[in-house]
Amino acid sequence: MAYTSERVAIVVGGASGVGEALVERMARDRWKVIVADSDSNERLAQQVADNLRASGREVSAETVDISDEGEVAALIEATAEFEGGLHAIVDCTNNAATQLASLLKYGTSEINNTGGGAIVLVNDSDAVLRLAADHTTAGVRVHCLHTTTFRILDEVSALLPSLP
Repeated sequence: MAYTSERVAIVVGGASGVGEALVERMARDRWKVIVADSDSNERLAQQVADNLRASGREVSAETVDISDEGEVAALIEATAEFEGGLHAIVDCTNNAATQLASLLKYGTSEINNTGGGAIVLVNDSDAVLRLAADHTTAGVRVHCLHTTTFRILDEVSALLPSLP
């Protein structure tokens, strides 16, 4: 499903792996995407954003320490203010629940202010599942995908014939 470029998303851990693939897909579907990753992945995040911008996509890169509540709040608030809203956050870092609490706290608030949306956590922790359930509101769906889901999808994809 393709959306208008009015949709804005932050993909945490978007500089590589599953996060990078999601950034590419969302950008192709005309989302404005912020690739957010750690300082150590700043160069990779910028490279992902530059490559997609070169093909006409609306993508930018930011660094964030997901365990620092102030940095998370600043990223979410600045994104919503600069882009005119925030519709989705995808976290692909597989961090502990304690590190994701501020992402959910500020994310659900800002997404509700925009009119609703979703937060997706790619994680394999039961504590994160409970945290996700605690932050689901009327306007924000919080989904948690177990990391083994992607391993299974990769294995299935390898069995399928290639498309021309």
